[in-house]
Amino acid sequence: MAQPSRESRAAAGISRRGWLIAGLAIPLFRARAASNLTATYDGDNLYPLAPSLHFLTGKVLDRLRDSADIQVFGSQLTLFHEDGGAPVRQARARFVVSYSIWEEKFKVAIPGSAARSAEGLSAAEAEAWCLENAAISASGLAPDKPFRMRFELRSVQTRDLSRVMGDLGISLTSMIEIFSRKAGGDEFYRMLETDWLRLLNLPRLSGRPARRG
Repeated sequence: MAQPSRESRAAAGISRRGWLIAGLAIPLFRARAASNLTATYDGDNLYPLAPSLHFLTGKVLDRLRDSADIQVFGSQLTLFHEDGGAPVRQARARFVVSYSIWEEKFKVAIPGSAARSAEGLSAAEAEAWCLENAAISASGLAPDKPFRMRFELRSVQTRDLSRVMGDLGISLTSMIEIFSRKAGGDEFYRMLETDWLRLLNLPRLSGRPARRG
């Protein structure tokens, strides 16, 4: 097997925040141009890396700026060992985004018993924070076995907020139903998928992830 490139070795110790903000992606398996998604790995969890994905734009951004309301996003990560095969596992998260008209900054939060938040962020920093906190366990994955990771992100409509905002966590049934619906014209939805990846080829992140709620 070919040895990692000089750039890959230099990037091995970079922090997760540095990868997400700067959008540095150095996969040994080239990501699909259409999806522009790859993954980073910290020894326990996998994280989506999508430097060209921007979701605080368009109608979502207009609603936040005009109404001073919140926007909830739901994310879903899925691992596959073969095309068309059953998922190896899935992980879901929810993110609450608000906008301060006076400061012109964003606040992002993960609700629940182990709530986490960050404020005073630019749009790019808020987007990076959400991806930084979207993780899926790599437990049980063989280091040399190819897999693909799919990342889905969707804005949650007002009528669905009570179903996904409970303090006890995410309703699995509600999230499955929401992601199975076709997105409306005023909703944000993206589905990105990596090319084939292997754990042993992924850049190893030096920082440990925050405890997930």
